[in-house]
Amino acid sequence: AKTPVTPKSTASGSKTLFVGNLSFSIERED
Repeated sequence: AKTPVTPKSTASGSKTLFVGNLSFSIERED
């Protein structure tokens, strides 16, 4: 995460992480 080797890998990882955090936040709020 500190040094992105490939933009594709970084974007994919960030998207997955974002979706995971979003779902986690929704579940906690409910």
